Amino acid sequence: MNKIFNIIFVFNLAILAQILIPFLVINDAYSQYKGSINKAETYLNKSELKTDIEEKRSLLIDAKGEIDLAMTIQKNNIKARSWYIQGNIYSAIAKQFLDIDPDAIEKAAESFNKIIDGEIKTNNIEILQNSITKKDNLRLYFINNAIQYQQSNPPEFELSLEEWENVLLVNPLDTLAMEYTAFVAGTLKDYKYAVEKYTKVINSKEIGINAKFRALQQCVDFTFNKCEIFDDCSTFSKAIGFIKIGLELFPNDNFFKQVEINILIITDKADEAINKTNKLIESDPDNPAPYFNKGVFYYNMGVNLTSQVKDYNFTQKQLDNIDSIFNIAIDAYSKNLELDPLNSLTMQYLIYCFNASGEPYIKMKNFLAYDVLEIKKFAKKQNQLNNDIKSRIGRGIGLTNNLITEAKILDETEIQSIYSVFKFSEEYKLAIDFLNSVTEGKFWKEGVNHDPKDINYYYYIMESYNKLNDDSNAEKIDKIICDMIDGTWTDQYGCEEQ
Repeated sequence: MNKIFNIIFVFNLAILAQILIPFLVINDAYSQYKGSINKAETYLNKSELKTDIEEKRSLLIDAKGEIDLAMTIQKNNIKARSWYIQGNIYSAIAKQFLDIDPDAIEKAAESFNKIIDGEIKTNNIEILQNSITKKDNLRLYFINNAIQYQQSNPPEFELSLEEWENVLLVNPLDTLAMEYTAFVAGTLKDYKYAVEKYTKVINSKEIGINAKFRALQQCVDFTFNKCEIFDDCSTFSKAIGFIKIGLELFPNDNFFKQVEINILIITDKADEAINKTNKLIESDPDNPAPYFNKGVFYYNMGVNLTSQVKDYNFTQKQLDNIDSIFNIAIDAYSKNLELDPLNSLTMQYLIYCFNASGEPYIKMKNFLAYDVLEIKKFAKKQNQLNNDIKSRIGRGIGLTNNLITEAKILDETEIQSIYSVFKFSEEYKLAIDFLNSVTEGKFWKEGVNHDPKDINYYYYIMESYNKLNDDSNAEKIDKIICDMIDGTWTDQYGCEEQ
């Protein structure tokens, strides 16, 4: 019997230890505090008078310890004043000492909300009004910080984003913070997070229609142009979803319609794309954008048809069809320029289009020239093919000169395209003048992907002089090229490489 009693006694002591140890730990945490609301408020008031950061911190730690213990006492946590003081203490911690309690912002907002939402009843109008004011002050504190970080030089967007997120911790429905959190995230190229936040703007009942429009535009832009981030470049389902919402809210807006057309083109829905483009032109004939889209569509179609012909053995029917398609593209680009005369991008694309329209004839000429079996046919057709090339590409001469006049910089593709217009139009003097400007650095600046001293430009200049039978200037350029390749020039043999 004694043995059994001893076992039971030991077992009871173990249970008692399990009960007492947590109690002792909790009690030790509060051992220096009394759980007094008044003492908590006193610590807070003293902290507001301190300028020394460590003294302020110490007092707020004591204020937190006192209020935390006080709010475990039932008579305190049913009083509005207790929640109001707790809100003030955690607001002070949230503003300067989040390391004391990372959840201080939520705790401050929750404390004020208990009073504002009526969960804790009070007849004290002053406490109610002060709770509203103090909560709004906390919100404004973080807003001001966010704006200052954005407007600093240079802008500190990472810190700004943190402050806007803090505003949302105070009030998750804050419309200003919703929009700016998304905007700053987009600026930081965190596109997924930006779309997540913009989606909340779109779904918010409190946010105005203009903000929803901006949010939808950004969501469409990010999910379309950054589709790889969303793993959605095959179907563009996310972009299409936002476009659908955009067209429901803004049925007459052309931005959503134009992106929808771009998606249709990319996803090989050609008929639907061109139908929507033509409808957009009919509904808004003075808008240059759909004409540009139409130009791109038919330009790509012409390029694809050209590339599909093997050995460049085009039939007359194929040539007529390709000519017709490129002419539609040229007309569309030209209409865009008529409505937007200074659009250098359209100028460039139109020049590409002129060059592409001559491509079938260039390929035929090259194929016939190098095929031994076709050499006789080539001699007969050479003049006709040259005329075909010149008549098509030569349409770009005036536009090319305009682009050269307007352009401040040109990339490698643009330079090659402009040179091709001059070359195949047999405007060799224009080609020389243009290429000399290129080699002098007229169209170059840091970061542009062409090298003014690219040796190929000098070969093109020499070729142009040769076409003009200007042997003297051709030789001068040949000597420059010889120096560039570290060769040795002799009058008898010309340039000899080392």
